[in-house]
Amino acid sequence: MPDFSGSYYARGQAYQHLGQLEKAIADYTQAIQREASDDVLADMYASRANAYYEQSKFAEAARDYSKVIGFQPGNVQAYIYRGYVHLSLEDYDAAISDFTELIRLEPDRALGYNNRGWAYHKKGNHVAAIHDCDKSIELDPNFVEAYHSRGLAYEALQEDEKAIRDLERAVELNHPKADEIQEIMQHLNDELNTSRGDQ
Repeated sequence: MPDFSGSYYARGQAYQHLGQLEKAIADYTQAIQREASDDVLADMYASRANAYYEQSKFAEAARDYSKVIGFQPGNVQAYIYRGYVHLSLEDYDAAISDFTELIRLEPDRALGYNNRGWAYHKKGNHVAAIHDCDKSIELDPNFVEAYHSRGLAYEALQEDEKAIRDLERAVELNHPKADEIQEIMQHLNDELNTSRGDQ
């Protein structure tokens, strides 16, 4: 008797493409229950994790990404997305751990250093955040997110001029949150002008 795991998986992907996430998850679950191959199971868990992530069901997504890593310990994408999930859950130590593993797997990729830097920033360790963003920018001088992350870390340390410099660069590189960044820069410039006026 055929197990139909591939059919459930294909239909789940179609549902996900259409934005019908509950149906996608149900089909992925049926596929997972019928599949025996570790590599195929890893793909199925990854797809279900992505669907959970789209639903903001972060705990479920983290569990499935962990399954993927269990089957494929070198799966870079699973570490990236589980790290994002941990950021969403405000579990910054877990995010740092995932992005540290990403750096180990891909030491010459700017993304890992930026993402870990952002996690350090969110945790309140702004000096470590700046250090990681420095490395990210060293690896890719046009990596827009690293300038944004480092700029906000400098802002948190009240190093306003450095923050403005980095945020200006992020805007120049067409950061998707350019309008929001412009507002932060205006606030920082106002603070600088006020402090200079008080001197």
